[in-house]
Amino acid sequence: VGGMDIVAAKLDAGGGHVWSRGFGSVGDDAPRSVIGDAQGHIFVAGTHAGVDFGGGTLPPSGNSFSFFVVELDGDGGYQSSRSLGWADVTGTVRDMAAGDTGRLFVTGSFTGTANVDGTLLLTSIGSTDGFVVGYEPDGSRLMIEQFGDTRGDAGHAIAVAPNGDVLLTGSAFDDVIIASFHFY
Repeated sequence: VGGMDIVAAKLDAGGGHVWSRGFGSVGDDAPRSVIGDAQGHIFVAGTHAGVDFGGGTLPPSGNSFSFFVVELDGDGGYQSSRSLGWADVTGTVRDMAAGDTGRLFVTGSFTGTANVDGTLLLTSIGSTDGFVVGYEPDGSRLMIEQFGDTRGDAGHAIAVAPNGDVLLTGSAFDDVIIASFHFY
């Protein structure tokens, strides 16, 4: 539609096209991570400038780096979408993971002051800080964590272990971060 747009596609085991969906706004929109869950749903996360995935246009946060998560069913049909609602922030989503309980976790980096869901302010300490945000199956926010020091930091990869632990790797300037969280 505008600059860069988002494409989600499903291929069969032989590499043949099953379905594809395109989404975009007048600005730049970019997918950064895609996963499937145990129920066959597909989640795509990235940055957007005001996209309608099927449930109404997600408002951008005033810059070209608003974070989104969209859920599609196994046939590519719209299920839900949410903007992480961060204002005055630049950054990126780098990875996400879904657990067997339906919880979804997203990681990446940001710079600036983040107004998350209109209720929580995070301010980066360094040139970039890392974040982890978790959502319940109904889309409500389970948790959000920020990490970083005065240099550049980021979450790079995230996974959910069979016991429900959330595993995170990231960087803290010249160091590697490996962390584990557990939510009951």
